[in-house]
Amino acid sequence: MSDEVVATVTPGPGLVRQRGKFYYDSVVFQVEDKLHRIPRIHLTKYSQVFKDMFELPPTPSSEAGEGGIKQVVIEGTTDEHPIVLPGCTNEEFESLLEVLLTPGHLAPLELDTDRWIAALKLSTMWDMPLIRSLSIKSLSSLPR
Repeated sequence: MSDEVVATVTPGPGLVRQRGKFYYDSVVFQVEDKLHRIPRIHLTKYSQVFKDMFELPPTPSSEAGEGGIKQVVIEGTTDEHPIVLPGCTNEEFESLLEVLLTPGHLAPLELDTDRWIAALKLSTMWDMPLIRSLSIKSLSSLPR
């Protein structure tokens, strides 16, 4: 099933479906020639830039679908229509994602100096003060 289609389920008698606590909207980004699909919450929780971006009304684009029927596609909802992130390399973005998506209480983050510098760069660029502080603290504690 395509991510572009939202199915409406009509519950039968006595069947009610509600979204649970862990039902996340994901977003697709393209950095260089790589695609990344991640839950939006990880970005909006730590970045005012992404929070503001996702609060803006989406800009739909129309394209011909099957049978010539126009479809409305929102940027970032499919692999074919990712949000392109300029100003960083894929390696830098993956470094930031490692920091964002690795729960520190389950496994310690073991990034090298270059990966922490990349996380610091992007956390500064995208207004992520907690990630920025963690990057600075981690860089300060690495052996020289």
